Amino acid sequence: MPVGLWRGAWDSSLISSKIYGILLSEIMGYQVEYGTGSGSYSYIWMLAGCSQLNPTDIQADCVPPRRWHFAFESWQEGRPYVRPALLAMGEYAPASLGSPGYAGYQGLFVMSLPSMASASWFEPQRYIPVVDEVNMTKLLTCAEAVNTAYPFLGQQYLEATADEGGVEYQDDRPLLKCWKGKWWAAPSCRHNVSYCGAVVTGGLGWGMVELVQQASFHNMPLAFATAIQTPNEYVQLNIELQSALYWWTPDSTFVEYGAQRVVFPEHNSQEYRNGIYGTQRTEAFLSTWAAGGLDSEQAQGGEFPLSLAKKFHLSNSYFSTVDAPGEIYRCFGDVGKCPGGPPGTCALGRDRRSVACSRCESGKHAEARVLSSSCFSQGLSRKVRQHVRQMALADLALVLTLQFSSQLPHPSPLLIVTISLAQMITIAQKLTVLAKFKIGWDEPFLSVLHSIQLLNFDLKHISIDCISQVAPLVEFSIRVLLMPLFCLLVLIVHFLYSAFFSKRSMCGSFQLAQLGRTVGTIFIICFISVFSSLLSPFQCVKHPNGKFTLQDTDKPSSMFPGSAFELMGMGRRGGASEGDWQCPNVECINHTKYVFGKHVPKRLEESNQNFIRACSFLFTRFRILTAFYKPWRFLSCNLLDIWLIAGLMVFVLFLTNVFLVSQVGMGFLVSMIVAIFVAAVYGASKHIMQQYFRKRFDFFLCHQKSAAGSFARLLKIELTKANHSAFIDSDDLLDITRLCRYVAQDTQKFVILATPDILGRKWCVAET
Repeated sequence: MPVGLWRGAWDSSLISSKIYGILLSEIMGYQVEYGTGSGSYSYIWMLAGCSQLNPTDIQADCVPPRRWHFAFESWQEGRPYVRPALLAMGEYAPASLGSPGYAGYQGLFVMSLPSMASASWFEPQRYIPVVDEVNMTKLLTCAEAVNTAYPFLGQQYLEATADEGGVEYQDDRPLLKCWKGKWWAAPSCRHNVSYCGAVVTGGLGWGMVELVQQASFHNMPLAFATAIQTPNEYVQLNIELQSALYWWTPDSTFVEYGAQRVVFPEHNSQEYRNGIYGTQRTEAFLSTWAAGGLDSEQAQGGEFPLSLAKKFHLSNSYFSTVDAPGEIYRCFGDVGKCPGGPPGTCALGRDRRSVACSRCESGKHAEARVLSSSCFSQGLSRKVRQHVRQMALADLALVLTLQFSSQLPHPSPLLIVTISLAQMITIAQKLTVLAKFKIGWDEPFLSVLHSIQLLNFDLKHISIDCISQVAPLVEFSIRVLLMPLFCLLVLIVHFLYSAFFSKRSMCGSFQLAQLGRTVGTIFIICFISVFSSLLSPFQCVKHPNGKFTLQDTDKPSSMFPGSAFELMGMGRRGGASEGDWQCPNVECINHTKYVFGKHVPKRLEESNQNFIRACSFLFTRFRILTAFYKPWRFLSCNLLDIWLIAGLMVFVLFLTNVFLVSQVGMGFLVSMIVAIFVAAVYGASKHIMQQYFRKRFDFFLCHQKSAAGSFARLLKIELTKANHSAFIDSDDLLDITRLCRYVAQDTQKFVILATPDILGRKWCVAET
């Protein structure tokens, strides 16, 4: 059952009820249903569960189930009919919760008249529209409006004014007597109703209880009618007439038309208690009402009472247990785990005893994001082996690609493949960071984010729950240690590759420099996931019950043996005092600065090739001077990088609009994947073409210009006559940075014109 909010059809009531509804649904997590009545007279009847207003037999008509539970901005506090009605309702009588914090005023207002006085002084009809000017088809009959909503009004008016001409009898009960069934006219103009000043009210006769008496007591030549509600002609008619009208404050409807209050003699509280309303009304005491029984128990900790919380249904993405229905949790991530409804409702196969349906039932694992299936439906070992095998194959492919590309002459087009795959992994990791934002992602983007969570070292995606329910501290430790385990795999693959595929001898094949470069490159590729895992204990979700849980585990912080800093214990620097923490990113930058500032110049001076190769992954990531101009050596990689960054910028720009992220952003994501695939295919095909098909030049003529320039020119002429292409820097070198590439990739045979000083020329040495 949703929480039912009943309100009046005016601005301040609609706004206050909407604010309360937002708090109930978005903060506390309850389902909310809104209902609207024409006036606050309906409040107590709707909250009591009555099928009609002012029923003949209240106790028989006003019975459960009650659909409406709260009502906002009632103007009926203290009215004579309220107390007898509440007594008749008994245990189902609604209760007043007091003032909403502001008062109101209702009564007669005028928009275009400087003042209102009695007919004995002057003729108000000369200044305001009269009855004849009003379209009768836009009015309700008195039988449809005031005599139905206020059946006591005729008797009350007769007792207060003794005006027999203003009432008529039906079934021995006095009701207001209306001209042409729609206009009730005051005594001062009843002889010519069509010439009475027109006053149009709304609802089912708003304000008529006081207005008819005030017009009679003060000799005001006015007639009153009620506008139809569908469509609502109350506002439109009064704007057209610019006349006297019933209105109230706070309300913004007629503010711009300068509506002013009509002043009557000073309020007489004794007369009002006796049902005589000839004097000025005081400011109304507005009140908020609740259905009976809601205040019978005292709520604790900001919760609903226990019996009430069990009745109300929760909204989608919220959860509470059957035993503690008032302790509401918000589901994070895959909100479909918590479909809403009665307390204790989870998606199929989810454990109702877990926090926010975060765990699957015993013997089941997560499947299709929110549902669960049996761990043994496909075989436990088969399921886990499948995930582990996928991870191992992906890691092995990346390691072998790095190893194989390192053996090729650099720069090789195969590096385009390596860089493309690395960029794909980096983009996927950045998307896992976006998935942590508190945004209700829509399909199909939600499925994409779910499929790449494995890159965030999320163990739930390899069905680890099938093996054992892992404690949060153990799960965090495993996530942090996955990277060292991956490095161990790299060590094994490197050893096997060096032992069986390297052309060097067994003793000299274990290349530590290449191993360091491979491990460093993999770390640079995965550093986003590594640091995201380290920071996971600090990413918490606050729930409506005031408690916090970790975002990744859905475990309350109180369930951990210590603070979140204990989970980060391995992140503290060795030997540091308690509370002395160092940001991992800052630590990494400090180490990089140390390597570049102290060791690189020294090793370059020593021509230490192994050191430069081992640290080449740092040059790739932290080339500060070239990063703004040309981050990658290959133009295709630079273009790919630009497109991927542009795609991420689209996601960031559209984060405030989930629909655009899920639809437009999905198009960019597909184009990013296609771009990565095209770049990888381009690099692989270019490498194959260069390795196994005819290259651009048959001969590369390496020579010293001063000693063998003329001979090199003559040799090229002869080779050309024999239908062979030859490279000479004077003719074919357009970019000095591509010199070594011509030798390594574009030439079939390398020819050295060995003059005595050729090895004294640095460019000749580079070519060789």
